Amino acid sequence: MFHFDLVRNSGSSVRKAILGTSVAAGVILGSNVANAQLTIGFTSNTVSHSTEFVPTTDKLTFSKFDNALGILQKVSLTVNGSITTSIHVTNSAATPSNGTVRTESQATVTDPLSLLSLGPDILTPASPYSLGVGQSADFNNINGSGSDTGASPYTLGTILAEFTGPNGTPGTISLGLTTLTQTLLANTGGNTSASQVTTGTFSASVVYTYGLRSGVPEPNMMMMMGAGTVGAVLFASRRRRVRK
Repeated sequence: MFHFDLVRNSGSSVRKAILGTSVAAGVILGSNVANAQLTIGFTSNTVSHSTEFVPTTDKLTFSKFDNALGILQKVSLTVNGSITTSIHVTNSAATPSNGTVRTESQATVTDPLSLLSLGPDILTPASPYSLGVGQSADFNNINGSGSDTGASPYTLGTILAEFTGPNGTPGTISLGLTTLTQTLLANTGGNTSASQVTTGTFSASVVYTYGLRSGVPEPNMMMMMGAGTVGAVLFASRRRRVRK
């Protein structure tokens, strides 16, 4: 899946040029193309994890930026995650205990050159408990979610090069995903233990911001410039007919 967006500077001046003289429109549109800023985005695969204290590793993969489109200027990343957890709490002491329990899942995403690191720290809502001697409690199907953009947008040249592929065949880049899930117990009273079983899904999205190379207008701009030229010819022809 991908999305495409185009942002042009000085949009109002372009419209005025088109509504004014057609000759001026061609000149302004030509300079406007040089300042055009475009974005294209991709979404990675979705990874499912089932973890309990032991770190789990995987890959999030999406397309690199195609160098044929222009010059890459910025890379913006977002990592999303959601978890569902079930927690079991036991009071094994000879005195009552009470407190709260929750699950934390830490996701870390890194690039192949270890130049960037980001990822959400997901916490489920705290579940309160009050247990007598030898009692236990279960909290099932509790959900949590989170996202992180790290230090986006990334503009370091080595990162931009890492996310850029050859003209026409950009290929893919895989970011390493590590998740660590644990139970957080805040307890008063007797000796209480907790365990959890958690499943989670994680994915990432990237947006590439780039500029066109000098002297290479985008196709729809070329069509508009062509229309301006035709308008100028028709305008000149009409003036000649009027003079006659």
